[in-house]
Amino acid sequence: MSGVIFASGSIRQVRHSFSCPLRWADLDLLGHVNNVRYADYLREARADLLRAAGVDLGLAGPRVVRQELTFRAPLLFGAEPIVVDCWLTGLSAAGASIAYDVHDGAADGRRTYLLARSAVTARAADGTARPFTAQEQVALASYVEEGEPAGATSGVSVRSAPERGYPLVVRSSDLDVTGHASEVAFVEFFQEARIGFFNYLLHELPDTARLRWVVAQTDIDLLAPIAPRPSAYGCFSRLAKVGNKSLVIESVIRDDDGTDLATARVVLVVFDPATQRATEPPPGYRTLLEGMVTDG
Repeated sequence: MSGVIFASGSIRQVRHSFSCPLRWADLDLLGHVNNVRYADYLREARADLLRAAGVDLGLAGPRVVRQELTFRAPLLFGAEPIVVDCWLTGLSAAGASIAYDVHDGAADGRRTYLLARSAVTARAADGTARPFTAQEQVALASYVEEGEPAGATSGVSVRSAPERGYPLVVRSSDLDVTGHASEVAFVEFFQEARIGFFNYLLHELPDTARLRWVVAQTDIDLLAPIAPRPSAYGCFSRLAKVGNKSLVIESVIRDDDGTDLATARVVLVVFDPATQRATEPPPGYRTLLEGMVTDG
């Protein structure tokens, strides 16, 4: 795909543009593109950027260690592809930070649906992280521009309480070519666990049927590879914070020995389908939800 070249001082920098068609299967119950599918778009754009740069990391591609997705507007199905612009905001032998802007591609009045960042490393044939070579760094250097890199690990802490648990069974379709769960699958894992936990939270609240909650922010740290196995992994969640229009759910995928394999911090907002904007819940909701906030 073509890249957009611009000047910054004496440096010619490149933002790679990837055109991605939408599918009906990408949509959720509200008719919006589901938050999980954005991670799929980012993976495709990331692979296309590496191809354009002439960097061959094999079929597995880079190893993603952190993902940050900021949802700006609902994306509805359309015949025209969306565009994913991507560039680097950090690059060293140890890893790279890639930034993304998912938009409609309009020349004027362009609408952005998602801003995202991911921290990646190069990946060896066995799936483990390895340094970027000097040649790979030179090939990617033209895509680097000033900007905030992906943040540090969030430090999510959640107790393994049964009422917070979701039995996570890894499917064959969740795996990448290394035989481990892909970075896209992790977004789906946490979505499944969050829905179950959210239903548990709202079970005692009044008029829940008329509220619509949508994801505004998702930050995921991939701490260790997850391989398929007959038994389920434990995924535990907690309500960490409540705002005027939002709440924060923290989750962790945990191995049987108590090792954290991945963590997530997700911000949800109350959504009004009529105005397509965030709105406040009915009076008393915030007070009730605040009573469900737990420490760890």
